[in-house]
Amino acid sequence: MGERNVPFLLNGAPVKSDTWSDRLLWKLAGYFRRQRFSAFGHFLTGVESIVDFGGTPEIWLSLDRRNVVLLNIDEQKVPAGFVVMKGDARKTSFPDKSFDLAFSNSTIEHVGTWQDQQAFARELCRVGKRVYCQTPARSFFFEPHYFTPFVPWLAFLLKRYWFVRYFTYYGIRWKPSREQVRDFQSHLRLLNYAEMRQLFPDCTIRRERFLGMTKAYIATR
Repeated sequence: MGERNVPFLLNGAPVKSDTWSDRLLWKLAGYFRRQRFSAFGHFLTGVESIVDFGGTPEIWLSLDRRNVVLLNIDEQKVPAGFVVMKGDARKTSFPDKSFDLAFSNSTIEHVGTWQDQQAFARELCRVGKRVYCQTPARSFFFEPHYFTPFVPWLAFLLKRYWFVRYFTYYGIRWKPSREQVRDFQSHLRLLNYAEMRQLFPDCTIRRERFLGMTKAYIATR
């Protein structure tokens, strides 16, 4: 049985063995990721240098690309060929347009406040000649961080610890403390279409759909 931590959930939490429900969630996540990047090779045509804000090697290994700079606030071990940098994506030391592609997948919703997200988006657009930024849609019925359907429509209940702890998969599976829930929520802010247009005014904003609903937004330039 494989072991993994859920990224972004509980810093320093012990790794747990996967349950059958975990494996189902990973399979679904893997399916949607494969769908998203099935034609991504065409987008990478002519791209040599890549920086990934908040990224891990998995996407790039699936695309057979290793010449990638992975910028994160935490250390991580990666296979040979990747460059790991520890830093704040809201303010980097990279020169303007220093990468052919500035990339981010499911990260901008974790950087904090609206002001933090604005800084993150500005930096992504500043350092990349091309840009790719994907983030889950706030209005989608399944919340991918609490791993629970319909909670985006019950946002007022997410302010209650008892609801998060006992009525979301996140709470039931990982049993976070009140402090951990507060920390988790303070760094999570999902975006809508209008906000994505504000953050990336010179990008095309595409809607990724599932069952006729917008599942995610993708900004490209």
